[in-house]
Amino acid sequence: MSLLKSISLMGVTGVARLGASLATFAITARILGVERYGELMYWMSIASLLTIVSNFGLVGMLLKEVGQRPLEAVEIFSESMSAKLIIVGTIVLSAFIALPFIDAPRRGVFLLLLAAMLFEGFTEFFNSGFRARSRFGVETRIAMVSAWVYPLSVGLVAWLSQSLLAIAAAYMFSRGLITWLTWRQVGLVLGKVRPATVKVGLVSIRNSLSYAVDAALGGVFGQIDSVVLNHFLGHAAVGVHQAGMRLFLAGTGFGSILANVFLPRAAAAHVGTADAYAAENGKLQLSFLVVGAGFGLIMAVGGQWFAPLLFGKSFNAVVPLMPWFGLLFMVRFAGLAWSIALTAQGKQWYRAKVAAVHWVLTFATAWFAVPALGNVGWLMALIAGNALLLVAYAAKAAHRTSGDAKTLGLTVVLLFVFVPMLSIR
Repeated sequence: MSLLKSISLMGVTGVARLGASLATFAITARILGVERYGELMYWMSIASLLTIVSNFGLVGMLLKEVGQRPLEAVEIFSESMSAKLIIVGTIVLSAFIALPFIDAPRRGVFLLLLAAMLFEGFTEFFNSGFRARSRFGVETRIAMVSAWVYPLSVGLVAWLSQSLLAIAAAYMFSRGLITWLTWRQVGLVLGKVRPATVKVGLVSIRNSLSYAVDAALGGVFGQIDSVVLNHFLGHAAVGVHQAGMRLFLAGTGFGSILANVFLPRAAAAHVGTADAYAAENGKLQLSFLVVGAGFGLIMAVGGQWFAPLLFGKSFNAVVPLMPWFGLLFMVRFAGLAWSIALTAQGKQWYRAKVAAVHWVLTFATAWFAVPALGNVGWLMALIAGNALLLVAYAAKAAHRTSGDAKTLGLTVVLLFVFVPMLSIR
């Protein structure tokens, strides 16, 4: 399938998911208000942090391995499925063991949201089967279904009940339904794929360890925020931040689109000629810069209008944060492009080590910045950490490509465009 067609189909998928995500969270936020919405997001973040472990970087490993060994796609998928089932079983057992440490009224909310996030992780895993066969159109059709299922089910339940437990149940039901639909379709695309043996699954877990560490350190982004802000500032600050972060994370779906298209191509080009790899990496870098700068500026400039429109007047405090979210988006996308180049080169452990250091810098900055500047302080800490990722990734990956000086120069120019819009008020 051509690059343009692949990106176009995945683009439609991304727009559908973006719309579904924004609609779902906008309806819920308007009904619950800042404080209760913040509480819901806090428990969703806790569930998501556990789910990150269950994903174990398997999707990234699948896309790279299938890109380099396309004839073994079914075998690779079966091995990874076995690994995922082992990890998910461990996570579920651990969650039940942890229940006594959670307040009784919120145990049901936690378990339902955990199930919802685990279903979502399975959906993403199954989607990699379509990508392995370049069947992006199938994923697009399922995304269009989810664009209706998510906001209608969760929004209707939120409107009728205004109950955190009922909303959590709606999340679980809607995610479970889409997972079931995706599993049925992936069987038609790949054939009768079955999990491999437990022994093979354990070997797959060992082989994907570097991907897992890297994915876990990157996956806590957007979720650990709630824990930090709740500790320093309370549920209301979580609600305000997560309103902006919902817009941010919706946009990062385009990063997943580009990664899903470019990672197999870059991995295949890496084992070819240097010129072929350089050409593919050039397309990769330019695509991420265009999307990062474009969506980042939409957030920075347009946030003052569409943030209150989506979430209601009670969320007006998110408006001055939107330029910071825009700058963060640009920095993160610029770094993500170089991280994909590193993955294609097989340098996962380098990525993992740098990601660990970046979180040390982020938390060290937050320790002083959040008490002094509130939500802005946390966004500053995230920008500082992601700037470190960008510099470290580019320093390691850039030496193999041509035209890197122009790419890095354009990145710096685009980053400075955001500076006049920033405010610490």
